[in-house]
Amino acid sequence: GRFARRLSNDSKGFLSCPDFSIVDTTLREGEQFATAEFTPQDRMYIAKILDRMGVEYIEMVNPMAGKQAIEDCENVAKLGLKAKILVHTRCHMSDVKAAVNTGIDGINMYM
Repeated sequence: GRFARRLSNDSKGFLSCPDFSIVDTTLREGEQFATAEFTPQDRMYIAKILDRMGVEYIEMVNPMAGKQAIEDCENVAKLGLKAKILVHTRCHMSDVKAAVNTGIDGINMYM
């Protein structure tokens, strides 16, 4: 598509591309298969690694999912990462308020 046509090689032969952002959903989607289960410590470790890799946005689970989700959002938000911490929420004011109250940087909303 259009994106592939804009890629080019720089003077050292490396592939270069236009500016873009990486939004990682591992901490939201990563446990949605049978053999995956992250501990709170796993989630904080994963967030730190993603941040070190240069991921700009880390998406967390909706805090409305439960007490552990609230604590995970709060703990990752407090890590002081360069990455912005986002929460994936429904288009409900209660979801948005719960997300904002955890100290995250922003929300991604769906209807």
